[in-house]
Amino acid sequence: MERNHAEAAGAQLTTDMEWKNTEAPPSDNDRYIAIILSMASLAYKKESVTKSSAFIDSILKNARFFVIFVVFLLCRYVNHISMYQVLFFVSLTPLLLYFYIKHVPFMFLEEDIKWIRRESRLLDAIAEDAANVMHLRDHIGTIQQQILNPRIYSGVVPIKGLDQSEVAWLTKTISVVRKAKDLFKTFEKQRRDSHMISFVAMTTKDFMDIEGLFIETKRVKDDINETISMKKVHGINICESLERSRSIIRSLLERPIYEHDQEQRVDFEGRIASVAALTSSIVNTINSLTQNPVFLRKSIGEQIDSIKLQLLLLHPFLKEIEGLPFESEIEEEWVNEVEEVIQEANLAINNFSQRPANRVSSWKARRKLEGDLRCVGTGFAELLKRKERYGFKFIRRDSSKFVYQSPHHNTSDDKIITTSVDRMYSYLNHKSDALGEVFYEVTSLCNQLKGMYKLVDDAGVVGSRFNSRVAWLKQMRIIVQSADKCVQAFIDDSSIIRRSNHLFKTRSGIKLCREIDRIQHTISLVVRSIKAYGIELREESSSVVGLEEDIQALVSQLTTNSEHHSVISILGIEGIGKTTLANKIFDHGAVSRHFTRRVWISLPWKSNVPWVQEVHDLVDEERYLLVLDNISTVDELNTLRAGFIPVTSSGSRILFTTRHSDLAKKFNNTPHQLRLRTKEESWKLFTQMVHFSPKEEMLAKEILGKCGGFPLAILRVGYLMSREDVTAVEELEEVLEDIIENDPPSLQTYTIDSIKHLLPEHLSKCLSYLKLFPLDFEIPARRLIALWMAEGLVQVHGNNTITSEDVAGKYLSQLIGLGMIQIVERKLNGEVKTCRLPYSLPVCSLEATRSNHRVALRFKRNDLPITVGESLSKVASPLLSILSFDTREGNKPGEEIGNFLHKVIADGCFRPLQVLDLERVFRPEFPKAIGKLSNLKYLGLRWTYLQSIPTFIGDLLKLQTLDVKHTNVRALPSSIWKLQKLRHLYLNQSCRSKFVYQQGGSSLKNLQTLWGVFVDKDSPLKDGLDKFISLRKLGLAFQLGKIKQELIAEWIGKLKHLKSLRVRSVGETDESSYIIFMSLSGLINLSSLNLIGKLAPPIVAEFPKNLTDLTLSASLLPDDPMPELEKLSNLKLLCFYSNSYTGNKMLCSAGGFPRLVVLKLWNLEKLEVWHVEEKAMQSLRELEIRSCTNLKVPSGLRHLKSLIELKLTNMPEGFTATIAQTKAQLWDDLKHSPAITAVNWHPMPRKS
Repeated sequence: MERNHAEAAGAQLTTDMEWKNTEAPPSDNDRYIAIILSMASLAYKKESVTKSSAFIDSILKNARFFVIFVVFLLCRYVNHISMYQVLFFVSLTPLLLYFYIKHVPFMFLEEDIKWIRRESRLLDAIAEDAANVMHLRDHIGTIQQQILNPRIYSGVVPIKGLDQSEVAWLTKTISVVRKAKDLFKTFEKQRRDSHMISFVAMTTKDFMDIEGLFIETKRVKDDINETISMKKVHGINICESLERSRSIIRSLLERPIYEHDQEQRVDFEGRIASVAALTSSIVNTINSLTQNPVFLRKSIGEQIDSIKLQLLLLHPFLKEIEGLPFESEIEEEWVNEVEEVIQEANLAINNFSQRPANRVSSWKARRKLEGDLRCVGTGFAELLKRKERYGFKFIRRDSSKFVYQSPHHNTSDDKIITTSVDRMYSYLNHKSDALGEVFYEVTSLCNQLKGMYKLVDDAGVVGSRFNSRVAWLKQMRIIVQSADKCVQAFIDDSSIIRRSNHLFKTRSGIKLCREIDRIQHTISLVVRSIKAYGIELREESSSVVGLEEDIQALVSQLTTNSEHHSVISILGIEGIGKTTLANKIFDHGAVSRHFTRRVWISLPWKSNVPWVQEVHDLVDEERYLLVLDNISTVDELNTLRAGFIPVTSSGSRILFTTRHSDLAKKFNNTPHQLRLRTKEESWKLFTQMVHFSPKEEMLAKEILGKCGGFPLAILRVGYLMSREDVTAVEELEEVLEDIIENDPPSLQTYTIDSIKHLLPEHLSKCLSYLKLFPLDFEIPARRLIALWMAEGLVQVHGNNTITSEDVAGKYLSQLIGLGMIQIVERKLNGEVKTCRLPYSLPVCSLEATRSNHRVALRFKRNDLPITVGESLSKVASPLLSILSFDTREGNKPGEEIGNFLHKVIADGCFRPLQVLDLERVFRPEFPKAIGKLSNLKYLGLRWTYLQSIPTFIGDLLKLQTLDVKHTNVRALPSSIWKLQKLRHLYLNQSCRSKFVYQQGGSSLKNLQTLWGVFVDKDSPLKDGLDKFISLRKLGLAFQLGKIKQELIAEWIGKLKHLKSLRVRSVGETDESSYIIFMSLSGLINLSSLNLIGKLAPPIVAEFPKNLTDLTLSASLLPDDPMPELEKLSNLKLLCFYSNSYTGNKMLCSAGGFPRLVVLKLWNLEKLEVWHVEEKAMQSLRELEIRSCTNLKVPSGLRHLKSLIELKLTNMPEGFTATIAQTKAQLWDDLKHSPAITAVNWHPMPRKS
């Protein structure tokens, strides 16, 4: 366009001169002018055939103006003006040319350079992210080579890299970024040089430099656009690929992927907080200027509204990422760009608000504001474009889960939005004629509004998006109400002539369409913002699964002022997690705050300088923590002893890890011993590394079972299964086969020699007994202990206060501590519920310590018919134990075992039999000859659904354990009273199993466990049950009047050895009934108490001081029981179940419940306020609140510093949302905040 204007001006000037030439003969001046014009013409012709750059093009275009301007002035001088005036104007030409060359180019290039700078920073961040992922991928490969068998699994890296198109794109991107950086340097240098004023120094080189700058800017911009186009054409989503790789890497590494410098991170968080505050400030400033006439102008008003909307949507997003550790460089760069755009918006608004009051200045300010707002609007648009273009995500890692059955929420904004949208749809359905000409536009608008709300609703109220969702709903409410108002106004306008022809619209229809266009533009902006400003919540993976209690215990020991904990050892087999545990303790917030210095030493030491010297140089006399990882020799231990022990009184601590128990016990008789992971912990750890479809899950669990809870084995198998080539069930089966056949050493924890070295004979026999159970069988701890005792494997020496059950429990704990038995599941109070033999131990074979006089009958559901006799044909005689594991259905198993027992007992075989365990054999038939098994000590009939017990049970005079729990036995035969050696009797309370009156004066004086008995008016209380005075475990239900209940209370009060008590009062219709007051304070050994029924309030004060477990249900306590219960200093488990407390306030005061670990509050419907004071429940690790519909969020939750897990079940969504929203405020250290699981099984009832 400029070239055309110049040509036109030149042509017009030539025409003027020709016209003048016709009037008079040419003078000398005219001839001179003609020469100049011809030279200019030649210059123009030369320029037109020269291929020039963008800048030279611009210079030459404008140079013609300068030449023509000079010629024109000369012509005017000839006719009108003086020579001095002409010379003055001519002298201005170099100055204008200098300004044009030195300054104007940088003004022209400023926007392009800014665009290139922002785009290249994101591209550079992607390249850096890719480099980091590749480095970590190589690191994972190194780890894999270290832990896998290189003969079988060589050269396989379990992380997929970038494909060829992504690598090509990345290579081009790196090249473009390098060019962009060079361009910035050149641009900045030339701009600095342009500030040096020198007319003389202006040479052709200046033209060439500027020309080169223009050329390079255009080239880099084209390259970036080509890179963007290439990404789009080839469907490259490199950020998604890198995030996928990072997720896998994160699951395979113990430490976070990116550990930013803490000071740098704090600084960045401070910047984000400042930007969030600035965003809010800009909105307030805009609100204060809304009545300004300038803001009421349509063009400026629309721009201001758009920018304000962007700021309102950005503010909650910025607040939510304040404490968010970014996982990629591109996240941080994009946030930096957000900061720049917000700063530009602030500058634009402030410049306008601070303008002078005069009219001219206001006009200039308005014009400048329009330009600034266009730039800011472009900046926000580019922000959204880049977020969409590169597809990266902001991710919040959290162990919390919030799950809702109903996707709908009941905030006021939700209700307004849904009501308005439904009303607009009703217009379409019932007033389509009234809408007429705008029917399709309104339909499109309704669909967009519905889609936008669905997008907002899907965001949920999880902690990472709660604040944003509130902001989104608020803006959406404004949009919906505006749309509803416009449509309603159109319908109500009676002056409108209704048209069915949609080709022609009335004035009102045109106006509504314009409003709809404006609203749709706003909807589009909101939808794009929701997608761009969202934060994806992902479950945090953790290498400390199963070590949470260990961390808290050791942190507590290290930070308390006790000389007994000056040296602490962590003991465990190789690969069980000693170093991981020590790492987590070393980095724990409480530890870092407590110790001035922390030093980590990994042994064996490889430096030439002795580690003792280096440590001394670091710690001086300060309070320090010294961690020595992997002490394995006596020399290393002696070095530690000589250099640092005894530890000074400064409060310093030494923590060391070792796999040798003899070394650990040199300093501490009770080292902190690590156990194998439970079944649940193993699965959680495993699924952090590998993800499965539901179809693959069963096989994956079978593979996991081979790991036996051993963390290193789980890690090894995880690496195998996270390989690129393991993608389906067939590949999983191959992995399982490889593990079993080719790679047993990867799962093996012990050898036979190490077992013989570690275990004394009695523990070796107990361990070998587990070989009778099927592989991966989950053995109930009570069953295993009872069998050990029946087999005579438990040795009690002298002390009458210690029972064989206590000793057997100690054996089990020792084997668990050595990693030779895996805990599968724990009870609520932390005790072992089920356990099993790890896969690694059967590989080592324990046949050397196993007796051939025991047999396990193993039948699976689909096995071919085989008789029990055939299974026992090769068993050595005499047989001492029969354990049945028969899961076949129908009557066949019961008939087979009955026939077999009848035959072999009648023949005189099996007379020495001590154990007959038929658990889960369906209704076994007992021959009368079973009474001849005079040595039988254990008869296990649990889950057999047996109808009755034969009377000849009384002939088994040596019987110690009779287990008929989960059977249909309703009454015990009177012959049961003959079993004077009976120690453990398990009945089925749900069937109301009862005793009958005894015949004669005998009593079961050795009975220690009576569980599941039902007592009614016909039960033998006097001279019957009251004779059981040696009970240690009692579980009973009764349906009795007041007098009989008093007898029960009197009997229970005499049970001085009682450790566990469960009492349930049953009414006429099986509902819980009143429990008479019983004095329990004298039961000094009682540790576990479960009361189901209405209690008299004074009973709470009578609870024994040694209680560790307390469960109350249907107690209907009117007064807060916490002031009394918190005095129970040994209490570890406290459960309030349905209607146990009917008050509306509860207080846990400072210092109360010092050892409480688990607290459950269920169905306390009237509870509204729960105060938790500082330093209350300082050991609490698990808290569950269920169906407490009126409870407000306790602010005192912040005082529960040791809380690991918070479960919210069937709680109102407002309660759960508040917890999610305020988690960061409740627990300052999010890294050590509890895992929150929120689940609603059914929608909560709404309050009226």
